[in-house]
Amino acid sequence: MGLKKGQYFSFDAIVAAVIGIIALSTLIAYWSGAQSAVDSRALPLHSEAARMSAALLSPGEPANWTNFLPPSGGIGGNIRQVGIASQSGVLNRTKVNALIDRIGVIGGPSSPKYPAYLELGRILHTPSNYYILLEASDSIYSNICSTSSVCLIGWPPPANATEVAIFHRGAVSEEGIPVRVRVFLWR
Repeated sequence: MGLKKGQYFSFDAIVAAVIGIIALSTLIAYWSGAQSAVDSRALPLHSEAARMSAALLSPGEPANWTNFLPPSGGIGGNIRQVGIASQSGVLNRTKVNALIDRIGVIGGPSSPKYPAYLELGRILHTPSNYYILLEASDSIYSNICSTSSVCLIGWPPPANATEVAIFHRGAVSEEGIPVRVRVFLWR
């Protein structure tokens, strides 16, 4: 009896088809996950957080803006841009402490520092609520604020915020310690 030739649905063909289907479904799942991550970064709030963090890590305009702060509180004056760096990426403790003294952490519109919070938002060109977190990687040797390695400025996002964007940047303290700068914008 002779061998039958041309049998297409042999065991090898079935295994190859199953492997192909698994590979195709894995590619589709990966593609949709990557696309959703790209879409979330394209949101206007995320772009605004990126722009705001870049402005904060500049020296500001004028670079010695802390000299123009009104003695009565607030931010006002001839300040066109607020930055917390002395040079690109190196945080200036005086500028950071000036923002903490003027704004600190507020809990909402009833806070006495809320007008300064709004003024900083206007200078930074953000209509959204903001919260800035500075955190040194070495809490023992770096006090980027007056007394702490963690600095908080602004209004923390509440649990019922409808949209929150977080943008991370790296900087260094005056001592050369790495600092993570996180800008939260929320609505």
